[in-house]
Amino acid sequence: MQQLYFRLIVIAAMVMGVQACDQVGKSVKDTYDPPAEKAKKTAEEEEKQARQAPKPAPRPKPPVVEEPVKEPEPVNIFETEARLDSVQQVLMQLPRFKGKRLHFLNNIYFYSPGRILLELQDPLQPEHIDSYEYEDGAWQEPKPVKLRGNRNLTNYLMPLDKIRFGTVRKILQTSRQKARELNEPEPDGYVRFINSYTFGRREWLTSISGQRHDYTLLFTMNGQLKQVRKD
Repeated sequence: MQQLYFRLIVIAAMVMGVQACDQVGKSVKDTYDPPAEKAKKTAEEEEKQARQAPKPAPRPKPPVVEEPVKEPEPVNIFETEARLDSVQQVLMQLPRFKGKRLHFLNNIYFYSPGRILLELQDPLQPEHIDSYEYEDGAWQEPKPVKLRGNRNLTNYLMPLDKIRFGTVRKILQTSRQKARELNEPEPDGYVRFINSYTFGRREWLTSISGQRHDYTLLFTMNGQLKQVRKD
């Protein structure tokens, strides 16, 4: 009986010893390889594998369709008398003309929607004539005009402030109305002021290009229609 009791005690001590060893081993393992470190290592390994994995090829970008660039429509300076008068004032107030009265030679040409041509006397050098052109919304740099002969320029010059560019608007309206009365197409927007010393003419002129006849319309300096001539 005593032997049996002794054997039971020995077996119990051995079981308790094994359990104690397991706890010590687990404690040592947790000390050198704690769960947090293990999880960290696992995350680092997964991240490393993700970096080493082949990256998918980038998707091609769709082609960029460029819209055609629209050129700005030319400004129609013939829409109002005020706009035409403003263009004239800009010319007369250029720095080179400050405090000077301007004189033009022969004719002034107006082309719709926004072009004007004329020749001005240089107020600082009266024997010089320069050509001026209004285009693209501004007065361009002058160009020298070659004169022939020894004629007296004074007879062929006229003060620019004697006429109004705004009169062109009135002339165009009248000529369009006349074209409707004649059952002809509207004029193309060409107007000319004539300053002719030789023929003693100072008047406005425009024309109507008809289907059966052409017409010349003459106006007074203030834009009153005075003659319709069949050409």
